[in-house]
Amino acid sequence: MLAWRLRARLPALQLLVELYAAQFLPNYDGVPRHLLNVAFDRAKVGEQGPFVVWGFRSEHITAGIGLYRPFMTGQITTHDDGTRHDAGFDAAFWPAVHTLENLGLVEKVGMLLDGDDTDGEIIHPYAMLGGDPAERELAHAAQRAALSMITAEQRSWSQANRYFHLVPVLRHIANAAMVEVYRLKYRPHTKATAAWYACMQETTAKHLTRYREIITPADTGLSGRDKEVCGRNTHNPLSPYGFAVKTKQYW
Repeated sequence: MLAWRLRARLPALQLLVELYAAQFLPNYDGVPRHLLNVAFDRAKVGEQGPFVVWGFRSEHITAGIGLYRPFMTGQITTHDDGTRHDAGFDAAFWPAVHTLENLGLVEKVGMLLDGDDTDGEIIHPYAMLGGDPAERELAHAAQRAALSMITAEQRSWSQANRYFHLVPVLRHIANAAMVEVYRLKYRPHTKATAAWYACMQETTAKHLTRYREIITPADTGLSGRDKEVCGRNTHNPLSPYGFAVKTKQYW
């Protein structure tokens, strides 16, 4: 029985090794999303002033061949809906993903993007269940800010259609998107990890202030002067930590 259990978990161990090799927090906030992510559908819920309130709902998990190639068997199976997949998907790869989740070795962390294609860059985290407490607090503030901008009828519509995750985005960011990236729960203690964590704290704090200003506009006004300084751009000159830093205006 023990031998069978160990064999059953070998794909999960193999996947864990692959994820540690692929994850680079400073650029991707987790595992690169072209390898593994949860895709979200988007709908306009309302608008106010310069903002559009977008609602997002979880749709499906996608994986890239660079991650699942080691699990392919060459045997093709046909599903009831007519789709054809390598037998390794259902027999090894997806069970390995779910095993790592169930064991608490990986978590999913939401990310708000400035585009809905592969070039979309991360604006800020929007952590729903996983992630750092600061990332979850930011998601809660974004939700509250969005709710302050829509009517009761619009809120009821978003809930009825499962667009539970709301966020106000400046209207010139016309293709705002949401994904959940996979992140390893136990991070390596490196300079890059430490720099990413400091950058994440800075980014979340700035956006948290902005959302709180929306919720309580009488207290402070939006100045639009602060810029996000912790971005991801592998084409820029490398920082001392070996990854790039750029400046991007989102407010």
